Amino acid sequence: MQRVVEARSQGSSVVVLLTSEDSTKKVLTSLGKFLEASSVESGDVVLVGLGEWGEKLDIFRGLEREALGSIVFKQETGEVSEFSAHFQRLLPGSNPRNPWFDELWLQEEADAQMDNKNRTSNEPMVSYKSHQSTTNTIQAIVAVAAGIASLRNDLCQFDQGLCPTMAQHQKLQHLLSEHIASSLSPRLDHPGQSFQFKENGVGDTTIEVYNYRKVNGKNVNYLKVGSYAGQYNRLADMVTYSPTGEIPIEHVSSVCIKDCYKCQYTSTNHFTIPSSQGLYIAVALGIHEPTSNPLTCGALRPNWGFQNFESLLWAVDTINSDPAILPGVDLGLIVFDTCNSKEKAAMDVSNFLTGTFSDKDNLPSPENVAGFLVDGTKDIIQPVVDLTMPLGMTTVASSVMAPEFGDTKKYSHLLRMNMPSDVIIASFVNVLRYFHWKYVSVVYTEGSESTLLGSQGFEELKRQIDLHGIEIAVDEKVGNEENIAATMDIIVHRLKIKQNAGARAVILLLPPHYINHLLSAVKRLQHLGRSRVGDFVWLAYDTLEPFQMFPDQSYSALVLRSQAGEIPAFKDYFTRLDIKSNRRNPWFREYWEHVFDCRGSSCLNSQHQNLQQVGFIQDRSVPNTVNGLFTLALGLDTLQKQFCGEGRGLCQAAKNKLMIREKLLEPSKKNRFTGLGGTPIMFGDQNYVSGTLDLYHFREVGDVRAFVTVGLIDESHGLSINSSLTRGFDDQGKLVSLADVFSVCNDSETCLKKAEAASLSLPFMKIPANQEFVIGVMMPVHQPGDNFFTCSRVVEESSFQNLLALSYALEKINGNDTVLPQIKLGELNRI
Repeated sequence: MQRVVEARSQGSSVVVLLTSEDSTKKVLTSLGKFLEASSVESGDVVLVGLGEWGEKLDIFRGLEREALGSIVFKQETGEVSEFSAHFQRLLPGSNPRNPWFDELWLQEEADAQMDNKNRTSNEPMVSYKSHQSTTNTIQAIVAVAAGIASLRNDLCQFDQGLCPTMAQHQKLQHLLSEHIASSLSPRLDHPGQSFQFKENGVGDTTIEVYNYRKVNGKNVNYLKVGSYAGQYNRLADMVTYSPTGEIPIEHVSSVCIKDCYKCQYTSTNHFTIPSSQGLYIAVALGIHEPTSNPLTCGALRPNWGFQNFESLLWAVDTINSDPAILPGVDLGLIVFDTCNSKEKAAMDVSNFLTGTFSDKDNLPSPENVAGFLVDGTKDIIQPVVDLTMPLGMTTVASSVMAPEFGDTKKYSHLLRMNMPSDVIIASFVNVLRYFHWKYVSVVYTEGSESTLLGSQGFEELKRQIDLHGIEIAVDEKVGNEENIAATMDIIVHRLKIKQNAGARAVILLLPPHYINHLLSAVKRLQHLGRSRVGDFVWLAYDTLEPFQMFPDQSYSALVLRSQAGEIPAFKDYFTRLDIKSNRRNPWFREYWEHVFDCRGSSCLNSQHQNLQQVGFIQDRSVPNTVNGLFTLALGLDTLQKQFCGEGRGLCQAAKNKLMIREKLLEPSKKNRFTGLGGTPIMFGDQNYVSGTLDLYHFREVGDVRAFVTVGLIDESHGLSINSSLTRGFDDQGKLVSLADVFSVCNDSETCLKKAEAASLSLPFMKIPANQEFVIGVMMPVHQPGDNFFTCSRVVEESSFQNLLALSYALEKINGNDTVLPQIKLGELNRI
């Protein structure tokens, strides 16, 4: 809306909104804020509504002031009252040929439970909503049937049913298209009227024009001001409103009145801590979020991004003040903000290393860079290492888990601070094997950038458990659905079905916010009396907080967690920072404004004095970032001592920075030290830090439920669990050790149905025809998934209503022997 207001100052008064109902309301709400702030006045902006506006004329409810004077275009359609009554009589199980009705009913039931809605006994769970598209669906089927009837009458004349002449005609489809396009069909929404396609293939319905305005000087409502059916028919004047009253729409100008080119503000892209000896570590770090433009930055990432950046400043101060590390040398930093965009990371690092960076005069020479530190997921790190590996530049990746970086020939100079995802997944499998759990469910994220939580992690899990005879009862993937609560309700319902068949263990390859939604869905299921405490034994990685928030739904949970300890000295440093003294960090004011929700001089008042008052929680990625920088610094320290002995500064032999770069890998890799979080840092043969995973278990601790450590997994010594400390519920609800909780298939019929999982999400619905005369239909029954080829589990209500309208129209046609005698039309609907 800020851009709309800016465009208004350049002459643009009319805004055409091709938006959904939700997006339209957001636009109007935002406009209201600008009206309140007097940034714009009534009448400055005229809204023209298309898209979903035409179906929902009540879209302005509660936003009348913001919408006053708007113009709306709407297709003239009516209601098919008989179908509305038919829809509202439907109940679960009443329509077995529709595989999705029960799914929608369950979805609505779960939503009602979540929102604490009280429904009367006569109120349907799935309510009918008037949609233009529903009427259009019915009309489309009727129009197709009319075309078939017209063609049958021409070719078959007095023969009944589908005559041989028609069935065997070589140009049947071509003739059928012509007859559908030219035939008249009855309008079920306006009995007595007919429908026909025009020459351009568009229905001959009228477009109505409405003006949202004051009627009789006070009440606000829609006034039909015109219609369009080949030409515009003006019925009344259109008006908008200024603070002084009505303005005829003809008096509103919307033309460019000045140069419309605008310079875009560019935020800081890089930061440098200078080195008097010209010895630098370059860093690529995602301090901000990405935007739709991959080369511009979005909002600050206050935890992962900003904390890691500030931890680098603290770490380089610590290194430079330590007389035992690089004595007489002040190590410098060159930090590039990737904004978590692979395109920006590739562009900035490439331009810097090739000397073509736009701000190169303010940057040290790339020849002075001895090593590189990069943070982010595989997509961010890949373009960076593709640039640094050919240069023989030692690069430390602080957070990547992708196993493909274990190719030490291709990535010979890459060191990784994290264990790769395939090692962590092997740890999951070891836990399953320890408890003899042979039948498990999996929930994972589709399209995740993480190689552990996304499809890549799931495929690796499948590969590993297949080697040990473990069967996946059901696998559920979660995308970026708008209605995540409904998605999780459906997933939990399916997990419960498999739990009844014996799959007690559920592996969660999910980030924390998705686990929150999942456990919330389990809570709703428990409130409905369909699940009890301890039904599921969750297995997750690294995250404890969601389980702590849902103690009754998390009992027995097991969490593998890396031993990344907090750095107390950094916490003390960070919480003492303030906006007045921390002037070297160009993004600190942005962080301060985010934390205290202030702007400008208001951030300097007494209410916003320090960070100690906000409850600082150190991000778990900070130790890896700090230890990654120390890895390179200690490697440089080894080289300094190798070339210069115990002297201070860089001797002549060490001033050849390219030689230092070439030799940095081995001393960096061979250095063993205790990380600043207390964990040992030691690189193995695959060039990653060999670590230990703690196994946490959620159970009673005194009068509360909390996590306790019950085991650990060490790459050298394997899995060690004290099962006597574990607790779970057996099939009879008795509290026992997890060693006595079984996750094996106990339903032979279920276990033998390998195709059952596919049947839970049928990709089509078929209405059979008596003579194989079938109408093919494609429509979005479910909301979209994360790529072109997948669906989410949330049923799209308006489209689902259209699906039922389609079935209804076929029933009406097939029930009328005068339309297509002895012919029953069928339908194959592909979602």
